[in-house]
Amino acid sequence: MRYKGTTTPLPEIAAELGVDAVVEGSVVRSGNRVRITAQLIEAATDQHLWAENYERDLTDILALQAEVARAIAGEIQIVLTPQEERRLAEASPVDPESYEAYLMGQYRLKEESIEGARMALKHFEEAAAHDPDNALAYAGMAEVYAFWGLYLELGDEVERRAEEAAGKALEIDDTLAEVHLALGLVKYSQWEWEVARREFALAIEINPSLAEAHHNYAHHFWNLGRLDEGFAESQLYLELDPQWPRPYECIAYNLTLTGQAEQALAYAQRAIEIDPTFYAGHTTLGDVYVGLGRLEEATDAYRAAQGLSEGPFSMASLSLAFVAATSGRLAEAEAIMQGLEVEATEYSSFMVAAVHAALGDAERAFEQLEAAYRNKEWWMTTIKIHPWLDPLRDDPRFDDIVRRMNFPEN
Repeated sequence: MRYKGTTTPLPEIAAELGVDAVVEGSVVRSGNRVRITAQLIEAATDQHLWAENYERDLTDILALQAEVARAIAGEIQIVLTPQEERRLAEASPVDPESYEAYLMGQYRLKEESIEGARMALKHFEEAAAHDPDNALAYAGMAEVYAFWGLYLELGDEVERRAEEAAGKALEIDDTLAEVHLALGLVKYSQWEWEVARREFALAIEINPSLAEAHHNYAHHFWNLGRLDEGFAESQLYLELDPQWPRPYECIAYNLTLTGQAEQALAYAQRAIEIDPTFYAGHTTLGDVYVGLGRLEEATDAYRAAQGLSEGPFSMASLSLAFVAATSGRLAEAEAIMQGLEVEATEYSSFMVAAVHAALGDAERAFEQLEAAYRNKEWWMTTIKIHPWLDPLRDDPRFDDIVRRMNFPEN
């Protein structure tokens, strides 16, 4: 969609996407009927290799996608694996309203905001209401609960709801990569590391082109300190979605956490270049500058993120407090912290702990770190490598928390 309405030459588009050929076409919907014109074009020569017209009911949209994919595979003479053949053959009818609600849920989830997560959950619930056998709808719910549950004020319900949604998706259809990805996210959020790893790997085995599976598998490796494997998965994530800012931000973030801020800078800048309104791009750029010791530029990046946040305060405010404390501006950092309702659910206790650590207040830092442990905050998965907690690492209490998280041996 980034190229819609542009005059960018096809070879240039293909080069930016890292592909040899492009599928072009049009979609016209009338009621529950859809007409698709598709054509396959060799990028280097701008030569049309194949073209076809299709008209189907919306209930057959997944089967139609499979038919087009199979036709293109035949045209470019690749041999499909038995697993790929099975996946294409098993495309089942869909409820159009349920499928559309699911797609809207995925769209809102990509906003990566608390309000976006709330709306995504609403759309996934709507999808399940239209079609109780839509496994993707339950997988979407599980993803929301696993990653955003803490910020949706669901309390102790979060873990149970996440388990139920993932279990329901698996019960309906255990052949979908998205279902195993969702289950992996749930298990990862519960610190069941090996189960999560197996589910991420299985999702990739089922569908090697599922970008989000590579994304989360990358984080799994990075957070365990398995840097080569983490970087390899991050690169696959980038290759699959090179025109979305998140893969660049993902690589920049993880390089910074693992002490490679110099290499991270270009990736963070590229994320913002693609989308200047991408909140996480600015916060990660700030993290990169912190890693480089360029604290004034870090402050500018966090302020830019703060301007994009949903309310008067945001996670960027905690980052600004951290930079102020690291720069020796302790009164400023304390003032920011006093202005924040640090007990509110929209703030990460993990990040609050990092600020207190920078202020030299180990007691309050460990209070907040224990709160993050109790709530199983997603940030806690980075505890082994996150440099902002370095002032706490020599304290036996830190080792005790890490031990209780039962990380696997590398």
